[in-house]
Parts: sequence; structure tokens; C-alpha cells
Amino acid sequence: MPLTLPSYPLINGVLPDWSCIQFTPQLPDGSASQVVGIKSINYKLEQDPADVFGTGQTPVGITKGTMKFSGDVEMYIKEFYALVDALGPGFTNIPITITVAYSVGDFTRTDTLLGCRMLAPEASQSQGADALTRKMTLKMLGILFDGIAPGDELAASVS
Repeated sequence: MPLTLPSYPLINGVLPDWSCIQFTPQLPDGSASQVVGIKSINYKLEQDPADVFGTGQTPVGITKGTMKFSGDVEMYIKEFYALVDALGPGFTNIPITITVAYSVGDFTRTDTLLGCRMLAPEASQSQGADALTRKMTLKMLGILFDGIAPGDELAASVS
């Protein structure tokens, strides 16, 4: 597939911003609801390939390496407790799927965070007018970037 880039400047164009995000956790029972009270969502893929050396000074190849997926989410306190209540006891051990959709105009992309466990809930309150939040680390089995798997094994498991 050829690389198709947007042309700039956009005339009367709107690029996706925070207000264009839809955050939807899917619970193990299959139910899913869009959560509006999200302050931040971050996720990443780390890949650790290794150089393979023969008898010379330069590598003869590079391995695929291992992949790790992680992230964090910060949500307002009411949404946090609604999700905790829905998952019930042991909620940090219950994997869920989270979809993060970005949509503005004719641009729509959906990333899927697979097998997410919400770990290390963090409460940090201080004096001020800001709404209370809870931040959690996300440990996951994979990320599909608009349906595209970054690794061979993940691609095979979702196709």
C-alpha cells in the first residue's frame, strides 16, 4: 500500500484533538459503554530486537525481538468507581478490551487495547478546584492500530 500523506495547509481543516476521542471499555461479559469522563489515555509498544553477529564487526541481521505493551489511563472518580463496580472484586486481575477512537470529519481511526489489566490505581488529591481523578497503569496483551497488528503473532491471533 503506498504512503498517502495529507496535504498542508488544510483550508478550513480540523485536525483531531482531545474532544475527538471516544474511550470505550468492553467488559468480559461483552457489554461496552463509552466513557466520557477520561482525563488522559496513553499507550505504547516497546519492541526490543537484538543484533545478530557473525565473524565480522557488523551485524549480519536483526531479530524480530520481543514486544511489550503498556500504558496508563486517568479518569474522573465517578467513572473510575463505575468501572470498578462493574468489574467487581479482583478488578485488577480482570482483563478488558479498550477501544480508543479518533474521529473528526472524514478522518476516523480506532485503536484497540487487548487484554488490558488496570493495575496500581493511584489516588492523589490536593487542595484546589480540579475534579478528583484516579490514574491506573495499563498492562496489556497487544495493541491494534486501527485494526493493524504490529507483530506477526498478534496479527495471526486476531485474523
